[in-house]
Amino acid sequence: MPKTVINIENELAGLLGAGSKAELSAEDQVTLRSLVQECVTECFLPDEGHRPEWATRYTSAYFPAPQTATLSLTQGSKAIASGVPAGALPGARILIGESFYTYAGESKLVGEWAGATGDIGATFYYHQVAAPADMTAILDSPQALDIGPLYPLSGLEEEQMLRSFYESDFFPFASRYQAIGYMRRTFKRSRAFEIGDPWFYWLDSSSVNPFEYPTPVNNNQVLETEETLSVEVEGVQLSGTIPVFYVNQRFSIYPLPDRAMTVEYRIACNPQLTSDTQAINMPADAISSILMPLCREAVAETFPDYRGNNINNLIRRAEKARKKLKTLSQPQRRGAKQMQKAPGW
Repeated sequence: MPKTVINIENELAGLLGAGSKAELSAEDQVTLRSLVQECVTECFLPDEGHRPEWATRYTSAYFPAPQTATLSLTQGSKAIASGVPAGALPGARILIGESFYTYAGESKLVGEWAGATGDIGATFYYHQVAAPADMTAILDSPQALDIGPLYPLSGLEEEQMLRSFYESDFFPFASRYQAIGYMRRTFKRSRAFEIGDPWFYWLDSSSVNPFEYPTPVNNNQVLETEETLSVEVEGVQLSGTIPVFYVNQRFSIYPLPDRAMTVEYRIACNPQLTSDTQAINMPADAISSILMPLCREAVAETFPDYRGNNINNLIRRAEKARKKLKTLSQPQRRGAKQMQKAPGW
């Protein structure tokens, strides 16, 4: 059974002469949590790049179907007075009349409305959703279910370049990106943004609105907040309930989907320690033989209250743990062998 964060911290508190973490000062408790997080990060994101396979996990992204609405807009203003659909996601593309705008969240557009003041029909296309907060990289090719693999784009600029070419002139991926058994629909090119089955994906880390900075979610896709007096974000002073995760990425697909769909993908992750009862998911012996030696070394080198005379021994054990961590980067030792043509072919 995996150890919880408080189990690990109580054991480390013994190195400082305390019976448990609760006996430490408030400052030392904060420092101890930071050190444990640092060591967990080293286990999931080793400095030399030998990431173990258990530091990855499968996840998915659900893109809702387009939503139609009637928006109350004022010329020259970013504000949407009324009409925003419930659950509208920041970063969504909105077709308002004949023009596309970007939804910034909190009933605002990223750019000012240039049309006449009034109530205008609009369609919200959802091509961005929040990526997991513990994600550090996307591995392999994401799979749009019933559609096929998605090809990576470097970012928004490449997506804009893609829109500048005709389909017959821009086909950058191999035939393997066409799923067997599913013919991907050709997207419509009657608008500034293509609409239809997606072919591409990229990660967007840019904030679309400082007040939505941006979509803080925990590992279970639940909004994480904490009470604080005030904080300045992108030059804006915020107060009250402030998100725990100030930086998060949005998973983006293109063309804009014209129906609800799910994309499955595999990520490299780095758990964020947010509670005492959180379990650290590592293989059976990895916590005792790898994580704990790293934590003991960090405590001995950081806390002046540590009076032990075995620091060099703790450092040697931590180095041994780092070497063992490298051996876990390839749990499957054998791969597929080259196949030969049968005689006569």
